[in-house]
Amino acid sequence: MSKRKLCALGYPVPAQELDPNDESTFRKLVFWLEDQKISHYAIEDRAALSNADSADWNGAFQKYLSDLSCPIASDKATNAELLDWLLGLAVSIAFNENAALYRQKSAAELARLRGDSDPSKTSDNLLNALDYDSDEFRKGVSDLAKMLEIAEHPNHLITLRAICTLIQDRLSNSAVKQATDDPKKRLGKAYPLETYSTGLESMGDAALDNATRALRLLHVKHLRDLQTDINETIVAVQNLTANPKTDDKLGQIGR
Repeated sequence: MSKRKLCALGYPVPAQELDPNDESTFRKLVFWLEDQKISHYAIEDRAALSNADSADWNGAFQKYLSDLSCPIASDKATNAELLDWLLGLAVSIAFNENAALYRQKSAAELARLRGDSDPSKTSDNLLNALDYDSDEFRKGVSDLAKMLEIAEHPNHLITLRAICTLIQDRLSNSAVKQATDDPKKRLGKAYPLETYSTGLESMGDAALDNATRALRLLHVKHLRDLQTDINETIVAVQNLTANPKTDDKLGQIGR
């Protein structure tokens, strides 16, 4: 359970005093989130969740998760996992309802951390003037993703992050030069995911198996990048410590 999310939502009970594994606490939290933050049901339809001692509460909760299109399989998840998802949904709803206010507060806080005496002054960075939630910006991200043949995520900012990663890895000046100098570095045929081991037992779903393979390949790539960084650090340290210079004037002969 995320204590930060609970604090952000203003839950009246201190987060450190809560135990999500306690069934009564869990049920009360679920009802509070629906009643005060999520509000997916009409007020009169929340009665089934409000009675934490009801024998029918679990059934009402399963229906509630289904109505919210919860992606987590409730029969395989713990109360803490389900609660964390509900907290994330509640925080998302709260932010979207007051997005302009939160962005204004974030800008003021960022200016304070930078030491700006006047947070409202115009920044020289044109990127700070962009509205990242505008329809024009979303359309621009979508058009760029289609141009680069990148699958779009429901969150356009995540799509933008994927675009930035592709540009950095494949379209930067250094990447283009490397591909030009070494043809083997150029993009080749698509890698057949089906031939790569998942490292796990098959989940019985080809899409899930392929996603697992892709995540494993990404993990291997990140490990290789980390190893490269470590090697470069070792070389840099060796360059600093190898062949130390001595000052002969400090030498002393005899006693």
